Parts: sequence; structure tokens; C-alpha cells
Amino acid sequence: MIKFIALSAAALIALAADTRADDITDELKTGGLIFLNGSPLRMDEQNLTLSMDEIWIEYTLTNTAKADVESVVAVPMPDLTGEFMHEVAINNPDADDFLGFKITQDGKSVQPSLEQHVVVAGLDRTEDLRRANVPLLPRAQKTLDAIKSLPEPVKANLLAQGLIEAQSMGSATDDYIPIWTLRSAYWWKANFPAGKTVHISYRYKPSLGRSLEILFMQQGKPAYKFKETSARYCMQQAFLKTAADLSKTNPVEEPAHRPAWISYDGASAPHWNRLPSKYKVTIDKGKPENYVSFCGSGAKQTSPTTYVLEPKGEDAFKDLDVLFLVAPQKK
Repeated sequence: MIKFIALSAAALIALAADTRADDITDELKTGGLIFLNGSPLRMDEQNLTLSMDEIWIEYTLTNTAKADVESVVAVPMPDLTGEFMHEVAINNPDADDFLGFKITQDGKSVQPSLEQHVVVAGLDRTEDLRRANVPLLPRAQKTLDAIKSLPEPVKANLLAQGLIEAQSMGSATDDYIPIWTLRSAYWWKANFPAGKTVHISYRYKPSLGRSLEILFMQQGKPAYKFKETSARYCMQQAFLKTAADLSKTNPVEEPAHRPAWISYDGASAPHWNRLPSKYKVTIDKGKPENYVSFCGSGAKQTSPTTYVLEPKGEDAFKDLDVLFLVAPQKK
């Protein structure tokens, strides 16, 4: 019996580029495991850990069928685009594995295969780039260099297909930049013995949104997108008061707390056969002097830096947005 499971890391840009875009680096939203309907694999437990240094997801699965199940397990990466005017947080734009995924099954390292496709207006243009010997990564320096060295007829062909555009519209320069979308997924074949339990986990460095200053609060008063931001992160009065006090600091004169944020896509949960019996979310703010705000009822602080949620019912389907106010490095 062969099934297919997707460990989704679907890419959504959570903040739009706007008049303050020069101060903001957006995050890529990532998500969790998705079951296709009809799978005999039951999710018994899920543990999700979110921090600024790492996202770690652990699954406990049981094959409820009387026969072994051979599955293709896939981990889609966030989509990447070549929109250089819109900065997003990418740890290594020159690497295929730009978030540094590490996968294990029953404690053993998994070496997955990588599938990549270039998409423009819904059409697969992967082979067009490969024929031109252009790397597929749209934000890599090696890709820009390859495009620049192409013969003019090849550039004209890529331009006509909507793969590249002039770096400065109306300029006399012949430099072009990628505008395609790269869709990537890691996958491997896994065996799930009949009636047995299997543990799958993966971890990666998060795409962390950042800002140079607290924008939603200025000089102790509500400011840029205050209502939107406070609602997104369910800011309580204590957090708001802290943010107001911190916003009075002049970052030019003294080190200041800076915002950072992570988004996790909960929309994959409805694709499971059923919710796991145990579902735990741990949020780690890194250092005791950092501050954190997020939505979720019943959060318990379990250490000076960690908070634990146990989402139930529809709460497990919700996106989880976490805002940190990061303290400056101590000298």
C-alpha cells in the first residue's frame, strides 16, 4: 500500500511591503504535517517548538492498517520569488536548503531528495532556465551573475517568458533580475510497519521577520499599524506598557529592544485524519530579558524563557504568530 504525506512548509509573506519597507524584513510563514484523506496513519502526538534560533516539530504516528504502508513523505519549502524590492528573511539565499532542514525518522537521519520547479503565471519554466544554464534560486548572487553573462538573444527569450525584467525600468542598463517563483520540496520514501508507531521530526532555522525599532509604539504612544499589530499578537496590557516604555529609548543614543517575529501556519491541521491526542506548543523567547506576545489561551510559563500551549479543537487550526522584543547584546 502506497500513500503520500506532505510535511507542509507553505510559503506566505505575512507582511506586505509598504512605506516602511526599508525598516522591515518579512518572515516566511511555515507549517506542519498534512495527511491526505484516507491515510491509515494516525497522528498520536505532535510537539512544536518555536524560537528565534530554531523551529522543531516532532510527530508520533501509528499505522492502524493490517498491512505495511510505504509512503512518500514530503517537506515543501516556502516559495521564493525574485522580488528584490521586498526583503524577506532568508538564512542562506545561495543554498537550495535555504532554511537548513534536518530530518530524522526513529532517530535516524534522513537524506531526502530535492524537487524544484520554476513557475511563472502558473506555467512550469524550469527547463527554460536549465537550458540557459541559469541557477534556479531567484535570490542567489550566482543567479544574477549567470543572467548578466547570457547572450542577448537568450536574455530576450527569458524576458519574453516573464522570467526576468530590467533592473531599473527605463534605464539604459542591460542588467536584469529574476522575477520567477521557485517551488521546492524535499521528499523520501518511508515504511510504516503494520500496527507500529513511528517517530518523525524535522528542524530548521526560522525565517525571522525583523525591524530596527518598535514601529507600533512611538514615544510611548500607539503608532504605525498599532491596532493591526496588537490584535495579531494578542498584546496584553503588561506587554503594551513595556513596549510603550521601551519605545521611548533613542536607539541612536543607547541600545534598544528590537522586534522580531515568527509565523506558523496552522491551516494544515484540518487535513489530518483527526487531531493528535497530545498536541503541545512550546515558545522560547531566548533570554529572560526578552519579551514575547502571542495568541493562545491557557499558556503556562514553564521556565524563565519558555511558555507552553496545548491547543484543543479549532484552536489547533489557527495560525500562530509570535512577536519578540529582543534585548540588546550585553557588552
